[in-house]
Amino acid sequence: MRVLTEAETRELVTTADAYRIVEAAYLAYGEERTVLARPPGATMLVPHEPPTIVILKGAMLASQGIVGTRYAMQFGNYYCFVSDSRTNRLLGVVEESWLFRHRVGVTAGVAARWLAPPDVRTIGLIGAGLLNTEACIALAHDFPDARFRVNARRPERARSFAERLGSRTGAAVTSVATAREAVEDADIVVAITLAEQPMIEPGMLKRGTLMLSMGGVEEVTFDCLPEFDRIVVDDPDYAFVRGDFAAWVAAGHIERTALEARIDADIGEIACGTKAGRRDDGETILAVIQGMACFDIALSKHAIDEANRRGTGTWVESIAASPGHAPPENRRLVRTPYPTLVVDD
Repeated sequence: MRVLTEAETRELVTTADAYRIVEAAYLAYGEERTVLARPPGATMLVPHEPPTIVILKGAMLASQGIVGTRYAMQFGNYYCFVSDSRTNRLLGVVEESWLFRHRVGVTAGVAARWLAPPDVRTIGLIGAGLLNTEACIALAHDFPDARFRVNARRPERARSFAERLGSRTGAAVTSVATAREAVEDADIVVAITLAEQPMIEPGMLKRGTLMLSMGGVEEVTFDCLPEFDRIVVDDPDYAFVRGDFAAWVAAGHIERTALEARIDADIGEIACGTKAGRRDDGETILAVIQGMACFDIALSKHAIDEANRRGTGTWVESIAASPGHAPPENRRLVRTPYPTLVVDD
């Protein structure tokens, strides 16, 4: 199998690659409907106080012949294990801390392709962390003429974000003092935060805005619900585990069944054309896009394939491996008694 570090992965996956792969994964999700492991929250282990949370999420893309598991330590590193879904052979292990962040940004961009109003001029960003960094990069890739306004809890972080991302993307990125200023007249709003209170309140969004709520906390107050003409999600089940929907139901604002009835489509249905994307310029849309493990599996498989083609990364082989799986020429061979042992190069 191939083992890739984060630095190696950055050299193997471009933003253009990621857009293509995420769109294909959304299409597979729409057509196959079996890409996600259940339950959506996967496995969380809390062995001591303060807790160390381990999260496992699995996915399969049958049309691509791959299955995998995403392993995450909260506030730590992320790894993706990719296998052949027909033979169960482990194809590779990818350190995906950056790749995960990049796919979050690209999913925002892909959703915006289908749901944003025409002629996007202004994009509001709520949150100035690593995830919104990648969202800014991805959206600047698709909307090069748009200007960005960013707000964060700490003004100095918003200012630093604006300087870094403006220089990196070439876009006009400015920091503002409040969330209201960030979203005023914005065509797209992206919220990815750890905020303790929702930042989007009634009357803040103009008609026709695409509101992308992508964090794991409540970012849009429940009182905004009547302002949205449509609601779109990626994974409907996971939407009730964390984020806006989970918070609204837990607070007793609405029953789950009533909120499920308000969901117009999932993004897979839009990708494969069974449900419409944006239907008119004035449609105000809430899209709860929290990401799915199928993207991580697909992007990691692409990185593994590219590494095999270029001869980069570390090749690890078990002594129990099939004789037919010899390492490529000029690759370092590390023999171990355990098929899933990762050996640092």
